[in-house]
Amino acid sequence: MGLRGGPRSFLQVFIPPGSARAPADECSARRRPLVQIHAVTDAAAGRVEQRSDADGRRGLYASEAIAAGEVVAWVRGIPRSRPGRFSLQLGHDLHMDDLGAVESTNHSCAPSAYVDLAGAEACLRALRDLRLGDEVTIDYCATEDRMDAPFDCQCGTVGCYGWIAGYAALGAPHRVALAGRLAPHLREKYGAPSGG
Repeated sequence: MGLRGGPRSFLQVFIPPGSARAPADECSARRRPLVQIHAVTDAAAGRVEQRSDADGRRGLYASEAIAAGEVVAWVRGIPRSRPGRFSLQLGHDLHMDDLGAVESTNHSCAPSAYVDLAGAEACLRALRDLRLGDEVTIDYCATEDRMDAPFDCQCGTVGCYGWIAGYAALGAPHRVALAGRLAPHLREKYGAPSGG
């Protein structure tokens, strides 16, 4: 059964200050929400569309021009404590499942967007200017510690990782390349990547 509600309906996931999932400096004493999982549409919903390319590969595509740094789509779904084949890891033991159109966001080792967990709501944010019809991709290794279903990457970009199994499986050079967009839970667990 799906979540239902009016235009202001939402489910908030609260992460207590000092818990293993959130460093104390990320939460105020009032237990502000770090992630809001909306049950309804929002202003960014019309910016992307889910469709298949000429080869039948499903993906998420810009349905309008989106400037670098702008919100592409909000992340919503059902919180789980364990990863699934199509889940998105937002914290040490927090995975979002049943992500709607965001679930069709493909991996690229040179992505066009990233998962922004810095604010009160998780979202996909453009890394570069996107034109109408550009595919929205993210680097799965920037949020996933260990993938539930690893796979051979087919992105074909320069510096492709090859095997996508999560951040834990990446070598030092790839970890350094991810430093600027690494999810907070991975930065906390592994420390800031160094080298270069």
